[in-house]
Amino acid sequence: MERIGENDVLDARDALGRILAAGLLSTSPKLEAFLRYVVVEELEGRGDGISAYSIAVHALDRPASFDPQSDPVVRVFAGRLRTVLADYYDGPGKADLVRIGIPKGSYRPEFTRQQPSPSAALVEENSAPEAPHSRARRLAVSSFIAVMLIAAGAIAYLLSPLSGERLLSSNGSADTANAEITFPIVEVLPFLGGPDPYMGRLLEGIRQQLVLDLSQFRSVRVRNMLVAEDRSPAIKKSDFRVTGRFMNSGAADVVEIAVLETDGGSILWKEILAVPRNDAEYQELLLTAVRAIAPRVAGISGIVQSDAVMRLERRRTELGNAKTSDYECIVQFYDVVQRYSAEREKRTRQCLAELTTNGSRDSMVWALWALTRYIDWVRHDQGDPLEILSASLIAGLRAVELDPANASAHEYVAMTYAAMGEMDAARESFERALTLNPSKPDFYFHYGTYFIKLGEWERGVELVQQGLALSPAPPGWMYIPVVVDAFRRDDFEESLRLADKIIAMGDDRGYLQALAAAIALNDGRDKTPYIAGFRQAYGEAFEQPLAEMARIFRDEELVLKYQRALASVFAL
Repeated sequence: MERIGENDVLDARDALGRILAAGLLSTSPKLEAFLRYVVVEELEGRGDGISAYSIAVHALDRPASFDPQSDPVVRVFAGRLRTVLADYYDGPGKADLVRIGIPKGSYRPEFTRQQPSPSAALVEENSAPEAPHSRARRLAVSSFIAVMLIAAGAIAYLLSPLSGERLLSSNGSADTANAEITFPIVEVLPFLGGPDPYMGRLLEGIRQQLVLDLSQFRSVRVRNMLVAEDRSPAIKKSDFRVTGRFMNSGAADVVEIAVLETDGGSILWKEILAVPRNDAEYQELLLTAVRAIAPRVAGISGIVQSDAVMRLERRRTELGNAKTSDYECIVQFYDVVQRYSAEREKRTRQCLAELTTNGSRDSMVWALWALTRYIDWVRHDQGDPLEILSASLIAGLRAVELDPANASAHEYVAMTYAAMGEMDAARESFERALTLNPSKPDFYFHYGTYFIKLGEWERGVELVQQGLALSPAPPGWMYIPVVVDAFRRDDFEESLRLADKIIAMGDDRGYLQALAAAIALNDGRDKTPYIAGFRQAYGEAFEQPLAEMARIFRDEELVLKYQRALASVFAL
């Protein structure tokens, strides 16, 4: 095998034509456009200009604002294209003398000439070609499964500290004396497939991806197996089960995924995923759909958390001031995030402080303490701001040390770095968090505010909206950047509408936004409820909430705009 020379352009164009004529890309126009673009650019002497950005804009119809650092679509399509090319040259292109490849680590194509095989003609003559549609569908499935197998390789590592079993004593028995609430266990059972073996593999790929995504949420423990009813007493029974099955309605292939209570089998949640027949963006669409399930199960407002909050409240009613475990403290924190109140925050802050002071070994406890100290900095809490940020960073780094795969820990470290002005370090930690858990809705909020700090409002708000779309029940605070952006753009009606939504969720922080927008509209509507709510939340002084806004958004002109609006009311 040798690379072709500069005078073999016609052979290279013929190689491209052979691939396109084979029909493997007929159901994937964007993959075809990708291949055409890089080959033509290379053959016409513009290969040096081939990049993730140029491919996205010129072949994949992405906008000029495309950022390859935050959008992996080119890497995804390149991986799929390499799979298609490999299958083509293993099948209908086996006898092709000139081959096209996309080397890993590059998007520039390579053209190589093969030595002809004496039996190549016989192989081609005796091999019946596979139907293009069937072949393309199989390639789509195999491409998805290949990604899933890579993901599955990481599952063993990710699940090792998250087995959900009780610690055994020296004599091998479970410690049943400890009555504290422990992390809930979710079993992801094998999915039921149809008669198509390729669909069976696809279902297993979906299941493995779901296991991987659920494993990133440190509020649950995940089992990648079914535990028998006659299990050892040392193995704790699961709390929830995730099931899946393939169905065909005649018009479409679908996968039904459900979450059930282990005791009683009650269905708590169910979703139907369509399996696209067209491979245009097959893998991307399916991965996005699967990843959206994880936060519905294990996110801040997901099924498991809602159940945990109810169990915790029942326990507090029955046992009074019982000692708070690491897990219960984490549940309390998420409860504050969903249903903020000063009393809930006080109780959560106290348990986090006690657990970290006593040397907790739970990474998530330290991560939430880092976030708590960061919030103190945002609020201009008493004390030296640099000392507060330093305490936040130390706690965050401790969380990373205890569990390097904790996406939340990397996220909160990134936020602290950004507050310190270490923007490169912040971005590196944000990217690490995104790699570890692309399903975490509130991550997109914090990463979005990072870009807003840099003045990139459009990109920042887009990320926040991604988080809102991922979250099954977004808490009020996740809407704040969107509300502020609408106010910034003088869309006061939209700003007020969304601020009313925050207030309706029981979050008093919406009153600042609603009052400012109502004043700016100047349409004679009654502002009394907003003024009363604002005073209840902040008193007569509006300096503190504005100072918090200045720290989060770093836009002096925007803060002055809010200040002028509020001053017009408080001057009356």
